[in-house]
Amino acid sequence: MIGAVAHAVVPSGSNGISNNKYGVFSRINFSYDLSENKNLGANIGYNNYDLRFDEEGLVRDQDGNFIYTLVYGVGISDRVGMYVEAFGDYVNMDFWQNNMNAGMTYLLKENIQLDYSYGWGLDRDMNFQSVGISIRLPK
Repeated sequence: MIGAVAHAVVPSGSNGISNNKYGVFSRINFSYDLSENKNLGANIGYNNYDLRFDEEGLVRDQDGNFIYTLVYGVGISDRVGMYVEAFGDYVNMDFWQNNMNAGMTYLLKENIQLDYSYGWGLDRDMNFQSVGISIRLPK
């Protein structure tokens, strides 16, 4: 499968909260089923959240970031899944920041999923942990 996602970021917060910047976020998404319980996914895209308007029109304060992800996922059972992902940015079209994360998902109910992930930087000092819950709303 191939899909495309694009967002426009428009400042909408109050003074002191909003940075009054505009932005774009775009990705092309790829997904491929390797078997019944294994899949491979990838994204490539471009983000720039540092755009503003002045008297001359749209100004780009930074060049933005080229982004990529590559993820391998495995369904362990009907309820448990695991994944590992490489992702990174070509920051301001100047240098790479490359990272990895791994995690697992647990389908609590048909419409509720719990997840955990841990990430780390490959070429920089960075790490994170994330715990989440996703709820699929009925049609």
